[in-house]
Amino acid sequence: MSALSNLLKNNPAVKTLSKIYGSLEQIKKNSEVTRMAAANPYLSNIRNFNKSVQLSFSETVQVLAKEKISFARFGDGELKLMLRPTYKLAFQNNSEALRKALADVIEFGKKSPTQLLVGFPQTYQDLHWSGVWVDIADETLELFEGITRTGNAHVTRPIFFEDLGEAGVDLWRAVWSGKKVRVITGKGSRFELTDALFDNVESVSYSYSTAAHAFEEIERLKTELSNTSEDLYLIALGPAGTVLTAELAKTGKWAIDLGHISDSYENVFKGAVRPELKPVIKS
Repeated sequence: MSALSNLLKNNPAVKTLSKIYGSLEQIKKNSEVTRMAAANPYLSNIRNFNKSVQLSFSETVQVLAKEKISFARFGDGELKLMLRPTYKLAFQNNSEALRKALADVIEFGKKSPTQLLVGFPQTYQDLHWSGVWVDIADETLELFEGITRTGNAHVTRPIFFEDLGEAGVDLWRAVWSGKKVRVITGKGSRFELTDALFDNVESVSYSYSTAAHAFEEIERLKTELSNTSEDLYLIALGPAGTVLTAELAKTGKWAIDLGHISDSYENVFKGAVRPELKPVIKS
């Protein structure tokens, strides 16, 4: 052992810091045990719900391609906006109208299961999702009670491509292969059709909302889109996209709420930053 190592080993300050570090590590472990014990009843209810009605990653995308059914996704943002009036996102204000519209999406999915597949979150046990479910699991399950099938809302997120790899890319490409598509996204937003996923479409048209607070644009978009006739409508508008997908499905259009799918692909296959770490509007 070197003289420096001996000096550090016998230094009182180093010994004290080592003890403090060990204590902090033990506190962290104890906190994790406490967190899991508190969250487990809620997580168990969510797991049981998903086991009974949720399609797998691959099944979700296969159903979209086979049935040409619209797909509106609920993540933690949509759920908390709907259930917590004081909750808001940087790019979407909350309102009574938005909360009702989101709840109506779920009801439409229950009543018209051949027109709209509602996406429910993947079951996670991490710190973030444990906190989400401790807060809103009971109310969420009450709202979804009676639904007979849900898709996995995380099929547009990195975990989908991490789990399925190139097979996941192929599943998505089969959905829009040879289709005339219309993209509905925010003006100046970062959403793009990455070639690896979308270079097999027949054609692409665009309709734009604002990059932020797009829910206020829903009625205008509905009017504009009523005069269009593409095969498939691909939507990237955050919580407003969840609502717009259901509204288009009610009129007989095939719409899919794609969220961050391109960013998710770039993250997994090209090492780009995760979608939530990118700015809402391109610089």
